[in-house]
Amino acid sequence: MVSRGETSPRHLRLSLDCSGRFRSLGVVIRRPMAHGSGELESVPNVLNLRVMRLTDYQRLAIREAIDETFGTDAGVWLFGSRTDDTRRGGDIDLMVEVRDMEPSSIEAVERKLRAVSAIQRRIGDRKIDLIVTDGTTATPIAEAARRDGVPV
Repeated sequence: MVSRGETSPRHLRLSLDCSGRFRSLGVVIRRPMAHGSGELESVPNVLNLRVMRLTDYQRLAIREAIDETFGTDAGVWLFGSRTDDTRRGGDIDLMVEVRDMEPSSIEAVERKLRAVSAIQRRIGDRKIDLIVTDGTTATPIAEAARRDGVPV
């Protein structure tokens, strides 16, 4: 129930780009007015859904390569320019979170190189930046990737 002075959702508004890919989700609400009617207002992207500028094939190829090299329990986030739909091009910035591995270990570095090679074999020669974290180390780049990134 909505009390006086609050807003209530009326319907969802889905925005797609020209190729039919998701851009944003908003809610159209009615704000109560003093004279009893309401003013319609569109509130864009209220769910804070992020855009991922990768094709479905690229996303699946990345996920498969990470699963093969780090295991299926590894978390993967896309961050950087590929999460900004207003930009074009750019490298693919990925963060892999593995709980049972020291990020600076030789094993982590070897797996990182294998993962980047596997991704490039699948999607072509693209610049890929991949960082490995254990989820407990709070580095500025890992915090930014978790905050602004999109799970792959």
